[in-house]
Amino acid sequence: MWGVSPAYFISRFSSAFTPDDMASVMPDIASSGYDACEIEIFYPNRLDEWTSFTSKMLSSSARLAGIKISCFAAHFLLNAFSSNDTLMSDYGIAEFDRVSEIASELGTDCIIVPIPAFSSAIEEHTKSRFITKLESMLSIAARHKKYLALEIMPDSLLSCMDDMSRLFSILDDSHLGLNLDTGHFNAMGIPPHLVADSFSHKIFATHLCDNDSLENLSLVPGDGNINWTTLMDILTKQCAPVSMDIEIICPPEDVTEKYRNALLFLSNKEYKE
Repeated sequence: MWGVSPAYFISRFSSAFTPDDMASVMPDIASSGYDACEIEIFYPNRLDEWTSFTSKMLSSSARLAGIKISCFAAHFLLNAFSSNDTLMSDYGIAEFDRVSEIASELGTDCIIVPIPAFSSAIEEHTKSRFITKLESMLSIAARHKKYLALEIMPDSLLSCMDDMSRLFSILDDSHLGLNLDTGHFNAMGIPPHLVADSFSHKIFATHLCDNDSLENLSLVPGDGNINWTTLMDILTKQCAPVSMDIEIICPPEDVTEKYRNALLFLSNKEYKE
C-alpha cells in the first residue's frame, strides 16, 4: 500500500489545512497512483472543531476515491512532550482519548504522535515523567484498540538508538511502536535502515522522504543521501504490511509532479539503477 503523509496537505494548503481541504484532494491523491493517505490534526484548536460529521465526511471522500486511511497523525500532541512544564502537565492525556475516538471513526488503528525537540534542561524527573505520560496514552490506546506510533524528531528525549531500545524495554507494550520518518532519523545522524532493521516489529507507520543528513528536510526520495536499496529491502521483507507513506514538503505547484516521481522511484525500485 502506497500513501501520502500529511505533508501532502501542508504542501497543497499550508499547515492551516482543514478537513474540507483534505477531502477535496482525495481524487488527486488517487490519480497520482496512491491508494492510501494519513489524516492529520495539525493545530490544537482543530481538535475542538472536529465532530463525528467531520470523520464521516472524510471517510466517505476517501472511500469514494479508493483511498484507505492508513493512520491518524496528531501533530498537535507534540506540545505534550516539548519541555519539563508540558511533561508535568496533564496536557495530552484527554486529548489523546479524543484522538483515539476520531481514529475509530476514520477506520484506522494507528495514531502518530510526534516527540519533538526538548526545550528544557533534562532534570531528574524528566524521563520518568516521560514514561508515565506515555503509559497513560498506552492505556487509552489499548482501551480503544489502537497502536501508538512515535514520530521521533531531532533533539528530542529519544535522541539515539539506545534511547529507543531502553524505552521499548521499559514499556514492553505491543501497542507502542514507531513512525519511521526517514528524514528525521537521517538528520539525527541515524541511518533509517538501521532503525528499520533494529525495530522491524515496531514500525507501525512510515514517512518516506530524503535529505542530506545536515538539515531536517522532507525531500523527494532519491534527492538526498539515504540508502534506499537497503531500507526498502528491510521495509518490504521485515516490516510488512506497513503502509509506505511518502512525505514531501514542496510548493503547491510542484505537488503533483514530485509525489508522482517519488512513487515511481520507490515502487519501480529505480533506486537500484
